[in-house]
Amino acid sequence: MKLAKHSMPPLLRVVSTLLALTACSDRPVLVDTEDSSTTDVAPVPTTGPDTSTGPAAFCGPCPVTWESATDVDIHQDTDLSQYACLGAVHGDLNVVGDHSAEDLAALASLARVDGFMTFGYNARLTDAAPLGCLREVEFLDFHELPNLTDASALANLEYAHYIGFTRTGIVALPALSPGFHGLASTGFIDNVDLVDVSAAAGWHAAPDDPDPQKNMFVVLNSPALTSLDGFQELAAILDIVGVEQTGVTSLVGLDTLAGDHVDLTLRDLPHLATIAGLDGLTGGGLRLENLPRVTDIEPLAGIEEMVHLEIDRVPQLASLAPLADLRRIDQLVLADLPLVQTLAPLARLESVPWRISIGGCSGGLPGLTDLTGLESLKWVRNLQIGNNPNLTSIAALGGLLMLQYLDAGNNPKLGPAAIEALGASVDPPAQLCNECDICVVLH
Repeated sequence: MKLAKHSMPPLLRVVSTLLALTACSDRPVLVDTEDSSTTDVAPVPTTGPDTSTGPAAFCGPCPVTWESATDVDIHQDTDLSQYACLGAVHGDLNVVGDHSAEDLAALASLARVDGFMTFGYNARLTDAAPLGCLREVEFLDFHELPNLTDASALANLEYAHYIGFTRTGIVALPALSPGFHGLASTGFIDNVDLVDVSAAAGWHAAPDDPDPQKNMFVVLNSPALTSLDGFQELAAILDIVGVEQTGVTSLVGLDTLAGDHVDLTLRDLPHLATIAGLDGLTGGGLRLENLPRVTDIEPLAGIEEMVHLEIDRVPQLASLAPLADLRRIDQLVLADLPLVQTLAPLARLESVPWRISIGGCSGGLPGLTDLTGLESLKWVRNLQIGNNPNLTSIAALGGLLMLQYLDAGNNPKLGPAAIEALGASVDPPAQLCNECDICVVLH
C-alpha cells in the first residue's frame, strides 16, 4: 500500500497511514522498543531516547520497529509503504525525488542510519518532519532542496560526524539534541537565504585526533549570512576551512582556529573588515582573496614557517610588516596589492620550495620599484614576477642558488637583459617561461 499523497483528502490520508502501520506486524521485528503486550502508542518524546541504560522508549508512530541490514534507496516512484516502521538502517539511506513530508511519513520512526543519509533533488519538501526521531547518523546531507526552509525537526539528533546543506532554502541552522556530539565536518553551500547559524553553538565537536580524513568546514555563497558566531567549538578541531561569498563582517566564530595545520581560505567577502581572531594560527596555509575592506594582516605576526600564503586583491592592505619573522614557506603569492610599497619585511625569507609570485595574472604591485627584502632568498622552484608597472630592478635576487622556472612578464620598466641574467645566474640555468605560464600550470 502506498502512503498518502498531498492530493488525498485529510481523512483518507490518516486512514492510509494507519493501514500502512499495521504492515509492521508482518515484518521480521529486529528491534522491539516496547513490551509486545502494550497496545497504546506513547507520545513522541521531546528529546531523543537514551540507549545507554537499556532499550529505548520508542519514538514516532510505531511501538515496534524493524531494521534494514542493507542500503535503502528511495526514488520518485518507490512504494514507501514498504518502509513503514523502519527504525534503523545498517548502511546508507538515499532519498531523492519530489516527496513531501507527508509522503515520507513512513520514516517517522527512523532513529539510526549507520552510513550516509542523503535527501536530495526534491522541490516539494519544506521541512524535516519525517526525521523527528532521528538520533544517530554518520553522514547527514541535504542537497538540491530549494523549498526546505525548516530543519528544526532534527531536534532529537544526538550524533553525526558530518552535516551538510547544499542549495536549500534554510534560513537558520537547527538546534539539535542537548546531548549532541561527534561532529567533525560541515558544509553549507549555496544557501542564499541562510542568516542564522547561532544554533551551531550546540553542535558539539568530536575530540581532535590524527584522522587522515581532515576535519572540514565550508560556507560558500550565503550572501545574507553576516556572522559565524556559534562555530567556536567546531573551529577548534578544524583542519580545512573555507568561507567564501558571504556577508560576514568579522571572524567571530572562527577565532578558536589554532595550530600549524589549518588550511584557511577567505575569499570574496565584501564586508569583512578585519582578520582579527586568527592569532592562534602558527603556520599552515592562508588564502586572502578579494577582501576589499581588510587593511592589515597583524594576526600573522611572529609566524616563521607556513605551507602557503596567498594575498590577492586586498586593495586596502598597505604593509607586509607582520611577515617579518617568516623564514620558510612552500608557496607565497602577492598579487593585486596597489598600496604595498616594499617587500622589506620579507628580509628573513630564505626558502620557497614551490612557488613565489610577486604580482600575478590578476594584477601586480604598482608601488614596487625593486625587490629589496628578498636578498636572503636562496631556494625557489617557480618564480613569477608579473604585472608590476614600476618595477625597474630585480637585483635583490642575486643570492639565489636554485631556480627552476622563471616567469617575468609584463613589467614594462624591467629590461629583458635583467631577466635573462637572473635565469642564467643559477646552475643549472632557470627555464624562462612566457607570461603567466606558471599561472596556467598551477591554478
